[in-house]
Amino acid sequence: QQMLSHVLNDKGAIILLSIGRWINAEDIKINIKQLMLKPHQLQNMSQAGIGITDGLGVKRTVLEMKPQYSKDGRKIRLRELTYEDSELLFKWQNHAHTRKYFHNIKAPSFEEHSSWMIAHLNSSVSYTEIILHGCKPAGVLRLDPVNEKDEGQCIYMISVYVDPRKHGMGIGKAVLAIVVNLMDHCELRAEIHKENFVSKRLFESFGFLANDGDLYVKSSMRSFKGRL
Repeated sequence: QQMLSHVLNDKGAIILLSIGRWINAEDIKINIKQLMLKPHQLQNMSQAGIGITDGLGVKRTVLEMKPQYSKDGRKIRLRELTYEDSELLFKWQNHAHTRKYFHNIKAPSFEEHSSWMIAHLNSSVSYTEIILHGCKPAGVLRLDPVNEKDEGQCIYMISVYVDPRKHGMGIGKAVLAIVVNLMDHCELRAEIHKENFVSKRLFESFGFLANDGDLYVKSSMRSFKGRL
């Protein structure tokens, strides 16, 4: 715990008052008051914390205990994106069937793709995960925060694409079930191409509603508090 405390303090996620010395209530009170006068420092601490953990550990544990499966009975999991995935993602992104429903149908160059990879690997607010079908990579899940005027809102734009060779296996459905369970505290949005009828039906089956043009929205569970 001492080592962990030092690591969190060094990363700016906490203020370490003492190690091995008794801290009285007055010490804590003084430091809290000082911190309340420094909203910028509080924001930096919050961002540092997000960069270390997403706070979804309990939900991830539940999902491991009650996992989602594809139609062939293989377990569907998510793992973090690594730079070693770059060539595989580039191959998927350039597949004609995948790009067919992208808003920008022009395939990126490898240099553009590499810049995109580096940006997402270094992001502390976006989630980019590799979808595992059993133990094999089978697609990509992206969750990018949507900035709204109300900073207290939690809104993410979701993007899912599956290896074209694995279409029709229920992988996208399993991934969407995982996301809806993990992120039920947030509003989820998806931009779905007007001719992508399969994706429209899939998202609608999870409660996403057509909102404006290609945009589909699923409200957070918090939106319903006080009305149940």
